[in-house]
Amino acid sequence: MISVIIADDHPLMRQGIAQVVRNEVGMEVVADVANGIEVLEHPDLHRVDVLLLDLSMPRLDGIGVLRILAERPRAPRVLILTAHSDERIAEAIEAGAAGCIMKDSPPDDLAAAVRTTARGGSVLGPAAADAVVRAARMAALPSVLSHRERDVLRLVAEGRANGAIGTQLGISETTVKTHLQHAFGKLEARDRAHAVTIARDRGLL
Repeated sequence: MISVIIADDHPLMRQGIAQVVRNEVGMEVVADVANGIEVLEHPDLHRVDVLLLDLSMPRLDGIGVLRILAERPRAPRVLILTAHSDERIAEAIEAGAAGCIMKDSPPDDLAAAVRTTARGGSVLGPAAADAVVRAARMAALPSVLSHRERDVLRLVAEGRANGAIGTQLGISETTVKTHLQHAFGKLEARDRAHAVTIARDRGLL
């Protein structure tokens, strides 16, 4: 029997996931909880096979739970539940999660992911895998962006227009635009604001 604890701050989501698990032969829901503190304080946490863990929860989020569980001698294998395929998935994997499944996955996929996780395997759906790949690319950005591209983005972050940036750096406005286009491509950014946000997130500015 595969025993499961579900942690998600949305009651309807917990109920839906619990129903999927209960409908499967050989699976049981030990408990469902609403935040990270309740997860860690649950008396049966040490004996369950799989923890289905939401990343975004009040009081203590999924990443915080993972980091604390990593220090415990007896901890369940963790399958992340998320609605967003972002860089936090890669952070969760690094923190010890066995895998990740999107909340809108079909019930059969969720059940299969729980079984795989309980057996000691890893689960990473297409959207989650894409997020991990993007995070790996982002991690390499400091060595990819040129010094000039960083200079231009830093001035963009200060609200400077292309002409003013060119004047300060001693280059033409056309060259400024070229550096920005190169930076957009390397950062996979949609526009100036998006590029600045990504660069700040990676500690480049």
